[in-house]
Amino acid sequence: MIKSVRVAGLLSFTSIRRGNPGVILLTILILTLVSLNLLFIPGLLQGLVSGANTQLRNTYSSDIVVQSNTDNPLLSNVGDTISKIDGIKGVVAATPRNGLDAEFIYGNEHADAMVYGIQPETDNSVFTINQSFIEGTYLSPGDTDEIVLGIQLAGADKSNLELYARSLLTVHAGDEITLIYGNGIQKQYNVKGIFYTQFLQTDAEAFISQTEMNSVNPTTVNSADTIYVKVKNDKDIPGVMKTISSLATGLKVLSWQDYAGIVRSLTDSLSACSYFPSVALTLCP
Repeated sequence: MIKSVRVAGLLSFTSIRRGNPGVILLTILILTLVSLNLLFIPGLLQGLVSGANTQLRNTYSSDIVVQSNTDNPLLSNVGDTISKIDGIKGVVAATPRNGLDAEFIYGNEHADAMVYGIQPETDNSVFTINQSFIEGTYLSPGDTDEIVLGIQLAGADKSNLELYARSLLTVHAGDEITLIYGNGIQKQYNVKGIFYTQFLQTDAEAFISQTEMNSVNPTTVNSADTIYVKVKNDKDIPGVMKTISSLATGLKVLSWQDYAGIVRSLTDSLSACSYFPSVALTLCP
């Protein structure tokens, strides 16, 4: 046994002495990089996935999404439905929204985006958008002729933005813009504030109060195309979804993962990469 170890040591020493020192150093460097890759890449990718999912839920989808599963896209008697959802064990808050597509005009610049009518007092209990303003302030209940814009829509002279070329380029809080809604109504608004959540889909949206939405689209009075629900813990989601489904017929109840769509595909890809760290840098975005 001792003789075998001595022979192996002698062969190793001879190989190192006669070998190319540069090759040996390169081999050590490669092995070191592979070890670092195995240790840190999974944690980095999982951190990116966790951060993206948190922003998704806090600014875009909430934890549970409730929509109509009938020919009528609007949920009626939304006030009663919200009250029932608020009473479910595990629910923190619920808020309704109504969306309407519109063309935004500022000077010679045009942009298309969704405008959402919200109830600020309940919206702030479900989402954290009100904490992300870089100019101006958020909406107040009953605001009319006021609108808040995501930075990807306003532009705000931030030429490094991903969607800057498709934005209004130079809109700031206090400016006046024109909206032409999908139903043909045209109206001017004062930009009350601009928010930057660092979540692309949210930052390309605009919000008005539900009071204002009712004036441009009367069919939304005591109705909503979507109800967003925040829960206390992830483990509560399946039970809350089941209870909401039993409240009435014609409800489509989705978890945030199902609602996420393309964002879920992106985070799933990153999660898959974290399981194969040795090839993550070359095969994953």
